Amino acid sequence: MKTQFNRVKTWLPRKGSNKKTWAHLHKRFVVRVQNDPDYLLVYSDGSRIVIGGADKYGYGVVGFTDSVEVFQASDGQNGGMILFEAEMKGFQLAAERIRQYLDDPSTTQPPTRVYVFGDDVDSLRRILRSKPNKGEQYARAFRRAIEAVLSNRPHLQVTVGWSPSHCGIRGNSGLAKQSARNA
Repeated sequence: MKTQFNRVKTWLPRKGSNKKTWAHLHKRFVVRVQNDPDYLLVYSDGSRIVIGGADKYGYGVVGFTDSVEVFQASDGQNGGMILFEAEMKGFQLAAERIRQYLDDPSTTQPPTRVYVFGDDVDSLRRILRSKPNKGEQYARAFRRAIEAVLSNRPHLQVTVGWSPSHCGIRGNSGLAKQSARNA
């Protein structure tokens, strides 16, 4: 059975890719599309910090279209998870916020292309798989939300891609760390 999720494209580095080159390509792409209202660029991140000997985990998401931040959300918790789960929960949150944004009647010019970026390649690969694995509940929630978005938007394109961390990319700097601090 073909699902809507089969329409999702990927933009992931090959093994051995150079982070600096990939960051340059990403920035060039963003410069090209950042003022185009047809594009919604979404960044997701998860983080772990230790404060006073206690683990804190945060995850957050921010979305931009036409150079304007159109949504931001974050959450976190004290302990009880691992960093990988924080990354995965960030993707789940991203998919939920994308769906809310596109379903919102006040979104007057819905984008035709959605790019979901994260800085953890393993998490990105996991959300794309449909077989059971670590963090599967978050991956399933991500896929369900994206399928719902795609199901009544036949012309919408969704791409999941890597955005290198710590390279000065707007939307991918400090969001999750701040969420973890606030946990």
